Amino acid sequence: MPRSISLVASLVLFTLTSNAAFLAIDYGSEWTKASLMTPGRKIDILLNTDSKRKVHSTVSWNKEDRLFGSDAFNSAARFPLDTFPYLKTLVGARCPSSQSSYYSQLSRAQVVEDAKRGMCSLKRADGSIWSVEELIAMEFTYMKGLAEAEAKEKVSEAVVTVPPFYTQFERQSVLDALEIAGLRPIALINDGLAVAINYATTRTFKDQEYHIIYDAGASSTTATLVSFSSQSPSTGKKSSSKDVTTIEVKSFGFDSKAGGADLDRRLRDYLLERLQSKHQLSLTDNDRAMARVWKEAQRVKGVLSANADSTIRLESISGDIDFKDTISRATFEGMAKDLLPRFSQPITDALNAANLKLTDIKSVILVGGASRTPMVQSAVKALAGDSKVALGVNADEAAVLGAAFYGATTKTSWRTKPMRFLDVNAYDMQMKYLKEGSNKQLTSVVLPSMSKLGRQNFKLLTFPKRTQDFEVELEYKSLPNSEIPKAVVQAKLSGVAGALANLTSQGVQTPQVRVSFGYSDSGLAVVEDAVAVGELTRVVEPPKSTSANKKAKSTESQTTTSTTESQPSTTAASEEAPKYETVAVTAPIELQITPLSISPLSTTEKRASQSRLAEIAARETAKVQREQAYNLLEGFLYRLRDLFEDDSSAFHEFAQPDEQTRLSDKLATTMTWLHDKGDEASADVLFAKRAELETMEQPIITRYKEASTGPKALSDLQKAHALARAFLTEANVNQTAAIEAGETPRFTEDDLKTVDRLVTESENWLRERTQQQKKLTKRQDPVLKTAEMESKGLAIQKSVQGLQRRKPIRPKTTSSTKSATATPTPTTESAESQSTDKENRSREEL
Repeated sequence: MPRSISLVASLVLFTLTSNAAFLAIDYGSEWTKASLMTPGRKIDILLNTDSKRKVHSTVSWNKEDRLFGSDAFNSAARFPLDTFPYLKTLVGARCPSSQSSYYSQLSRAQVVEDAKRGMCSLKRADGSIWSVEELIAMEFTYMKGLAEAEAKEKVSEAVVTVPPFYTQFERQSVLDALEIAGLRPIALINDGLAVAINYATTRTFKDQEYHIIYDAGASSTTATLVSFSSQSPSTGKKSSSKDVTTIEVKSFGFDSKAGGADLDRRLRDYLLERLQSKHQLSLTDNDRAMARVWKEAQRVKGVLSANADSTIRLESISGDIDFKDTISRATFEGMAKDLLPRFSQPITDALNAANLKLTDIKSVILVGGASRTPMVQSAVKALAGDSKVALGVNADEAAVLGAAFYGATTKTSWRTKPMRFLDVNAYDMQMKYLKEGSNKQLTSVVLPSMSKLGRQNFKLLTFPKRTQDFEVELEYKSLPNSEIPKAVVQAKLSGVAGALANLTSQGVQTPQVRVSFGYSDSGLAVVEDAVAVGELTRVVEPPKSTSANKKAKSTESQTTTSTTESQPSTTAASEEAPKYETVAVTAPIELQITPLSISPLSTTEKRASQSRLAEIAARETAKVQREQAYNLLEGFLYRLRDLFEDDSSAFHEFAQPDEQTRLSDKLATTMTWLHDKGDEASADVLFAKRAELETMEQPIITRYKEASTGPKALSDLQKAHALARAFLTEANVNQTAAIEAGETPRFTEDDLKTVDRLVTESENWLRERTQQQKKLTKRQDPVLKTAEMESKGLAIQKSVQGLQRRKPIRPKTTSSTKSATATPTPTTESAESQSTDKENRSREEL
């Protein structure tokens, strides 16, 4: 069955208190967007440190400091060999290949071959080499850090969008990067389905509708044809108020190279040609100049998306040379006119794969940054018509929000609105193996293109004539890029003869070998299980007789005996014929899986990469802490120096001469040390230096604070004494009146003595300390301290308020008393009511 999810007007509700935070990442060639899913937080985009809703997909180094996002992108002109953009174009790519050559046209970074795996890696200016998985893991780690800072808790899971045309090797590369980043992959979701989920969250579908999700990104263009429908979960009819929305991907088309980056490249080449021709110079070997021209090309393309013309400005591009020029949108579109049919072809391919026509499609939904380019929109409108082009979805954020909803479906702790979705694979997957007893190779397509993803859609393949161990391989039948290897995975089945013999010994006549395989939720081809299977016919055991059945059988036996005796010629009752049933029985077969062509990173390699990234992170953290400690110490020293230099400062009033001398000497020594050796000191040493000075300054600060806060604390304590005495006076009067009237007093004698003792002790203490304090100067440590006065005042206040909250004791009334009090004199108040009012006033004053 398809997985069900629930989305309520862009909200997913959390029902448990356990840790359920996870991250959704839309990892693009040029931009990365993320959404944090955590209890108590609305579904929204995760902001970076600059409060931006998207982050440049770039990693860069400024010497030993890593940079991410806009900082990394803007550093390309200064550190072109240490800046790595467009890493997505190298995911799962061998080296050398057309993909590595294309990357070299987009970036000045040096691409090298990983000698062990044959994959692309990148080399820094210092000679260090980083795999593509490690660099992408750095970007994922950066997003993870933003999420944890926002959530105030650890985030250890993520769902990531990928293009639907990704092969096994590219998907595995993304999964490896996630694991290196310390994120457990929930799943990889095709970005077309993610957008479709987001589109359906705020819509209902009375009838089945077909829409095309047209995603024009930086490095590719895809068209995903999706079916939307709503049905009642119980009857299958469109009648229930809680209909289940079904989202089913029918097909897709794609061009893995046509995108915004190729437009940037062409515009960059145009600017470079104009510049070099005008000034008669060559910049192709100037890495910094080439990076600046690329950045200007991106800016100009953005301007031309909204204007008919744009100015080109490159100041000091080479020495003192400034380049200025203009370009029109018509010129720009002319240099990329061969891309127009490539931008529209994915739509045609998706329609053909689903056997549908444009008239069957309700709308073409545009998403992706390049979809804003006028020539891309013109290509789509020329094919589909203006009326079918829809711009109602957020082109930048729809995919990541849909991925966040997808992730919520995997969590039992999220309560969701019913929705089902089905996704498909891109290529024909075939299985090949040798015929038993010969070298003849047998091949058959077992997972045709557009097969459904998910373990619930796994298939079973039976090998009826196999009796010995054998191997099967899954491979792509054909791929659009001939450089991508076809062989995916090999499964070796061992112990076949023993498993078959096991079933034969149980009575199975013709046991067979059966293999389970299919696509995981992340789109990986998986051979999951192998067994020997057969059918066994056996006798059905009759149910055990109950006591009632035994009694009935006893009665039946007696009746039968009587009948037999009276009719001896009757034939004896025959026994009931046995019943049989057929059941399936299995025996396990050992299955050994070996990746082919491009092996994923081993556990050892991933741990080594994790340690490598952790070492860098620890070094960067230590540097940040050291800089923070340095700045704090430096600021403290300057503040202390200003206090010494300001003769009018209160510092001199409260500091003793010897304290000033020692502190001044320590200040001068520390400032000299900071200037000479501070740059080499660790954070611990810097913090210790500051703590030493703070310890020396603390007595002076304490005297100053006591002089500032002491007078108010003294006044408050004296008021507490006065109010407590007033309370005791009134309470004693009421106590005497109650006793004389024969009533039970509200307070006991011990209650009042306790308050009196507290007040007396506090008054004596205050009198003694006040006399001592008057003899001291500002430069001597005070004996009458604010904290002690506040503590004593609070103790008195609690004691008095505790008695005031006690309810008055009401005397027991008789019938005659009730009659007498039924008509009270309106102008007379009892002593008790008067005393209560006075006590309330005292309480308010306290």
